[in-house]
Amino acid sequence: MAGTAPASCSTECIITNIVESNVSICNDGGTSGVGQEGDDTFTADITVTFDFVPASGTLDLTGDGSDSVGVAGLDSATSHTFVGVEFPADGGPVSLSADFSDAFTSCIFSLPNVFTAQSQCSAPVGPGGLELNKTHCDWGYTTTDTYKIRYFGVLTNNGTDPVYNINLTDDLGTPFLGNAITIISASADGPIPLGVSQNANFNGTSIQELINVPTLSELGPGESINYGFCIEVAAGANLDQVTVTNQIIATANDAATGAAYEVTASDSQRFEENTIILSAGFEVSDPNPTINTDGTYDFSYTITLRNSGSNTATNIQYSDVFDHLVASGVPVNSFSLNSKTGVLMENAGFDGASGTLGGSTSDLLMSGQSMAPNTSANGLLI
Repeated sequence: MAGTAPASCSTECIITNIVESNVSICNDGGTSGVGQEGDDTFTADITVTFDFVPASGTLDLTGDGSDSVGVAGLDSATSHTFVGVEFPADGGPVSLSADFSDAFTSCIFSLPNVFTAQSQCSAPVGPGGLELNKTHCDWGYTTTDTYKIRYFGVLTNNGTDPVYNINLTDDLGTPFLGNAITIISASADGPIPLGVSQNANFNGTSIQELINVPTLSELGPGESINYGFCIEVAAGANLDQVTVTNQIIATANDAATGAAYEVTASDSQRFEENTIILSAGFEVSDPNPTINTDGTYDFSYTITLRNSGSNTATNIQYSDVFDHLVASGVPVNSFSLNSKTGVLMENAGFDGASGTLGGSTSDLLMSGQSMAPNTSANGLLI
């Protein structure tokens, strides 16, 4: 007599294994830094092996990653690979389960540790072989009440893996106490395939990208990026006697694991406001004077003194010695000092220490004099 076989004899599904392949590196989800790890993910292909597929329903993957496929869409009668399943990048064990939705009785198969997830890639885990240095060249305090400084340095990958997603940032506004900053020039270069260029929008007022590097461009082991920029900073009184420490930050991700790396470099400089800027100019009337009929020369030159600072300069003195003439056997027969302009009083006894006037002094000015801000004085020596 024909009939239906008892349930205990019916062929039921059997799921035998779950394995991973093609594990990607971590993706930071477009965010980086401490506290941004929550959206870090990676992908992997997950293959489920089985026998006795039900006639209907779906094969469902659940756990730390999930996906589903209808039985009509299975790769074969004994296995199926879910491609690009997304997982959280938390560095922990990946637990997965697989089951057929329409099985006569459940044939769920679970593995608590299929593989280990990629670690997060938003918060830096250290320098990772990156080395960064920074130094400066002080161009000095200018007559327009500004400081000029050139910063420069090198970022080098001393690790064993290439790095990508390279960023170099600097904040000049905070250490310079908000004083106005002008970028005079900037430069950046590295391996040609990397495509390094300076960021034309860098203005130094806040944390900003100093260079442009395509995100997927890789800096190989032993390769370097050079950077430099020259700035002009308003020399406000708040910078007087202040030590400014400027820090530059480099970040990148490991091309093999996606791990986030960070390295910093600092440079310090003490600023002093030059409220008195005294300069002297020397102009020869004729470097090749015509000889007189008596065998002498008429020779003159003009000395200009200027205070370009914002405060009064005190105890001003200018010294000049005519030893270059004496050493050459050229006697000074006569000497005169004619004040042309300015408030400074000349020293009538000045003769360049030549002995011409008997007093033999090298001090051009009377002692104890002052010069107001933005003033100048000229003296003509004949």
